[in-house]
Amino acid sequence: MLNVHEPLSIYMDKRKALRRIRPLFLWLSPIWVLIFIMMCLTPPHDFLTVLSSLLFVAELPFSYFLYARSLKKQSKPIVSLSSQGITIDTLCTRIGFLRWDEITDVRANKRTVGITLNDPKTVYNRIGLKRSYLMRMNGLAAPLSNLLRIPVAPINIPQEYLPMSADELMLQIEAYRSFYS
Repeated sequence: MLNVHEPLSIYMDKRKALRRIRPLFLWLSPIWVLIFIMMCLTPPHDFLTVLSSLLFVAELPFSYFLYARSLKKQSKPIVSLSSQGITIDTLCTRIGFLRWDEITDVRANKRTVGITLNDPKTVYNRIGLKRSYLMRMNGLAAPLSNLLRIPVAPINIPQEYLPMSADELMLQIEAYRSFYS
């Protein structure tokens, strides 16, 4: 049985997140090199063409480095559950604190834990335009998700960041929500 009387903090599994992105880097590297060779074989062999080719090839390892660095700097818990509500602070969506009465539904699938809100516009206004961008885009995809029967929630916590399964996190959130609502 879950102890809902004490706050719970869930930290990111950094190794799991890096392992998730590494195959993408390894699959794209040969394609990147092939494009570089093709760009260098084009007729205008001036300095700017070679420079743009080198920058194009350097983009993939540089983006991997930035992702790994942002993972390393993440020291806050990505999900914190308390008697007042839930705090969400993942790499992509830094939503902050949500009260239990603001949450309508919590769902889990194989890749994410989705949280649906009572009134998303008040949360959008509270956290600002920049931080609510992904939430707004997910909200726009909701009619399409009803048509395709794929659940899309405004707030999604990716499975790759969690040290547990998405179902386990959903059960913990639901236990806290039902106890304190």
